[in-house]
Amino acid sequence: MNSATPRLPTLLADTAGFAVLAILYALCLAIYPGVRSVALDPVRFVALYLPFALIGIFVWHQEPAIGKSPRWAAVAISSIGLGFFFFLCNIAIGHYLDPELPLLTAAIELRGPWGIATTLLVCPGVTFLALSSWARSRLYRALL
Repeated sequence: MNSATPRLPTLLADTAGFAVLAILYALCLAIYPGVRSVALDPVRFVALYLPFALIGIFVWHQEPAIGKSPRWAAVAISSIGLGFFFFLCNIAIGHYLDPELPLLTAAIELRGPWGIATTLLVCPGVTFLALSSWARSRLYRALL
């Protein structure tokens, strides 16, 4: 067996995972009008995409070391639930700190470790990473 043969499924699966991740981020940027500045600036898009792509490649290549592949659909659903919980915390803490603001405005303007950035890292950040990992693992298993 050629030593390059096992590398081809991995390369194709990684490429598919990167593509799904990029498509999900681009879709999010296209739908949400609040991030138009990121959508119009390729450097900002890459700055948001690259850390998740690097985390993805790290996680994807740790799977064989674990011996059992994670259930990516469960991770995606869990991250949506956790993101919802974090957003509720954003609303509660933001309203507590600034009660005269409307609830959603207070949640969005909340900064610090419980701020909206943490919520966005969990959902859609981890959700997109889990979905791209799921697509990658499906293709990888199909190619083997």
